[in-house]
Amino acid sequence: MMFPVVTREDPTELGGRSAGAELWRRAGVGPDEVDIAQLYDCFTISVILQLEAFGFCGKGEGGAFAASGALKKGGRLPINTGGGHMSEGYVHGMNHIVQAVRQLRGEADMQIADAELCLCTGGPLPIGSSVLFRKAA
Repeated sequence: MMFPVVTREDPTELGGRSAGAELWRRAGVGPDEVDIAQLYDCFTISVILQLEAFGFCGKGEGGAFAASGALKKGGRLPINTGGGHMSEGYVHGMNHIVQAVRQLRGEADMQIADAELCLCTGGPLPIGSSVLFRKAA
């Protein structure tokens, strides 16, 4: 069986750009309102490309955004506070969901103070998923 070759004009363009726009529209919030993120991190570059695709920084600015300290505890957007795939374990995004819930319940080992809105992504390449979790009132 032959499968069609799917190509993209720009290999750094992720489905998260259109998915993110729809996510922000439906949720009535934007990336500036997200307190914490659990980003699918199968490769380091996937995190950088997701930061750009979901609008946390401009296209081509993900590396500088990460290098600025924005992603660490106390930064603008702490990410993968449970360690992510690279440090915690590769369970195809399930650990990211668990960590998002723990953060918003105030039960995380590396708790981010006052976290109320968390973006969680899965499979960042051309296809993937994203969900926003909000702390219960």
